[in-house]
Amino acid sequence: FFKLVTDIGQVDNGGTIIRTVNGVYELQYSGAVNVKWFGAVGNGIAYDTGAIQNAFNYVKISGGEMLLENGTYLIRDTIGTDTTNATDFCDNVTILGYGAVIIVDATAANFTVFNLEGNNCHVKGIKITSTRPINHTVDPATLRTPYFKGIKIGGKLTADRTVGDSTYLKYNVSVEDCEIVNMNAPLTIGRASDGFIRNNVIHQYTDTGILIDDCIKNINVDSNSVYNGSDDNIFARHYDTSFYVNATTNYVGTINITNNNLGFTYAKHFGVGGYSDVIFSGNNCDSSWAGAIAYENGNAASSDWSSRSIDNINFTVENNIIKNAGSYYGGTAWRQTVFPGGITPSAFNGGYASSRTPYPWKNIVFSGNTVIGSESYGVALVNVQGALVEGNFFINNKASGLGAIYLSNTDTVTITSNMMRGISLNFPHCYVLWDNEGTLTLAGIEIYGNTENFATAVLSFLSSVKTTEQASVNYV
Repeated sequence: FFKLVTDIGQVDNGGTIIRTVNGVYELQYSGAVNVKWFGAVGNGIAYDTGAIQNAFNYVKISGGEMLLENGTYLIRDTIGTDTTNATDFCDNVTILGYGAVIIVDATAANFTVFNLEGNNCHVKGIKITSTRPINHTVDPATLRTPYFKGIKIGGKLTADRTVGDSTYLKYNVSVEDCEIVNMNAPLTIGRASDGFIRNNVIHQYTDTGILIDDCIKNINVDSNSVYNGSDDNIFARHYDTSFYVNATTNYVGTINITNNNLGFTYAKHFGVGGYSDVIFSGNNCDSSWAGAIAYENGNAASSDWSSRSIDNINFTVENNIIKNAGSYYGGTAWRQTVFPGGITPSAFNGGYASSRTPYPWKNIVFSGNTVIGSESYGVALVNVQGALVEGNFFINNKASGLGAIYLSNTDTVTITSNMMRGISLNFPHCYVLWDNEGTLTLAGIEIYGNTENFATAVLSFLSSVKTTEQASVNYV
């Protein structure tokens, strides 16, 4: 510390500025700001919330790094910006914690552990957990009070999606090398562009593991492990009530979900609605209760995901391994009384995609995937205009498996170069076509060059399919 020559009323912040009867002293340092300078103890016993927040407030003034060095930090309130304050942001702030563990006191009221709203914000190397373990032997609703979020990063999310302007949108944010366990909602990236979520481990949660919420474009989720959750491993949504898209032509999209290990979810591995140009590639998906991967657009009676002419276009699912879709019963673990039926437990499905006016999903590619043991279908395309199903390996090993590929209310679909076989159980059907899901009609269906093993029929039309629709299917 160096004594300042002139006292101009500097505020004692308990860390870098100290006022004494002998004068004002300022800490001279380089590099990251250490939370222990501000009184954090890191012994897992004393509460460190106030000290860490004071360190954050100091870094927030001009940007920089805040360090939580090796230790266990007990907290009971949010560290970061105030979501209710429309002008509270934290540009150019990085939180470092390699070796640090944050423990949430679960007797506290609802809060978010780290809330970073600003440009160029990053969280690296922190483990977050709570004193309340989350297991899956009970209804997750009983574990949502109080409600804890792990990390929320990006722009300023508001409960009313119509509230906001361009100042609420933030750029270049990331979370990497973190472990988040025993949280309700572990990680949310919201109202952001150019975001990266990578190399994190997330498990034991009640709601979505990684939520991409009302983001704008260029969101990358890569090389994470997300498992043992009561809801989706990853979900990407943009509401049609969002100020950014409501009555505008603003583009939202370019979502890349790559090289992740996703498993053991009582919902889906990945769901998406309201974005264009979505890539789901190179992921290992094992055991979901609902379908493994789903595209959504809400329904005609509600306001859900954005569904304009420029939304929900171009969804590529390629080179993934998808096992046991719709089959995660979890032994003695809690689950809903009614198991998802119909096409919902399929490996890839549009069970959540209605014929919502005015636009269905367009240009879906399902290519190079290995699908093993789906509870329903391997692929279930519903309410789609334009799709390619190519070069996939469909393996049936379940008596409940209905078929390799299901089509309903789709047009302009090509199915080629796929292999369909069974392990002790062939698929009952390779292709099942229906016309009972919406306003589109079956048309322009091309099926050729596939290797097909089946028990009942290679191509089946359900009763609602019109003769003219059957004639539009070219099967070679």
